[in-house]
Amino acid sequence: MSSLAHKTERVLNLLRELPPAKVNEVLDFAEYLKAKTIKTKSHKQSTTELPLYHMGAIEPDVFEASSPSDVAQKHDQWFHSQVETALVVADNPVTEFIPHETVSSRWNEKKKTMQARAIKSKPS
Repeated sequence: MSSLAHKTERVLNLLRELPPAKVNEVLDFAEYLKAKTIKTKSHKQSTTELPLYHMGAIEPDVFEASSPSDVAQKHDQWFHSQVETALVVADNPVTEFIPHETVSSRWNEKKKTMQARAIKSKPS
């Protein structure tokens, strides 16, 4: 039995043992993975890399041959691909969202910690 056939059989056996609600969760997750794989493949085929100077690694004059509209178009393509990926994740029913209050509270705690560290390390 091949590795894939063996894994398929294992998955089927596990599915037979799960209650219907859990089978639905597995289906949702499998559909999410499939959508993510399709998006990743299409993204990899049409991906456009941003010039490194957008990340501060190279001086802009290295790319003088690129027009500003080319750079803007490349950035726009990259941005749209990021939004599409985020929408796939957000539309998945198993995605868990963190309430705003929780995120805000966590950031306030981090902010207090960083401020205390900054005051502690401040030269006299």
